[in-house]
Amino acid sequence: AVLMVRFVAEQNDRLLEGLFLEQQIRELADTDPLTGLPNRRAIMASIEAELVTDDARFGIALLDLDGFKQINDSLGHHAGDLMLLGVSGRLTDAAGEQDCVGRLGGDEFIILLRDVDHKAELSVRTTSLLANLCRPIELDGHRLPVAASLGFAMYPDDGQSIREVLHI
Repeated sequence: AVLMVRFVAEQNDRLLEGLFLEQQIRELADTDPLTGLPNRRAIMASIEAELVTDDARFGIALLDLDGFKQINDSLGHHAGDLMLLGVSGRLTDAAGEQDCVGRLGGDEFIILLRDVDHKAELSVRTTSLLANLCRPIELDGHRLPVAASLGFAMYPDDGQSIREVLHI
């Protein structure tokens, strides 16, 4: 009986460890390792999930940092990483609770803006995001300007598929 209890306890421990590892793998597959934001795969899955809701209406903003390569080249990749961390934090803070900020890769970010009814509202929200982002950032004793290019589109107004919306 003691051996049976020990065997069941060990199997339970292995099962729990397997479940924990499975969760870690899932998180690694969906998370940008530097910023902790959802990666391209995860953010696209979130967008696809929005499509199946009744009367889906949402905005998508694509953001690309201006002058990022110059920061990497002049101050090194460590400074570039710190810049990306600062930007991801600012975007997350500025986005609404219902919104989702993700990193596509490099210096490109995407924001899924939920609960947007009109393109004018989307314009106001993305302008606010950009204003919150574009303040100088302190990196290793350097005060660096933050600038970005941002484009936005609204589903379904600007396209009937995500591919169409993202190519506007």
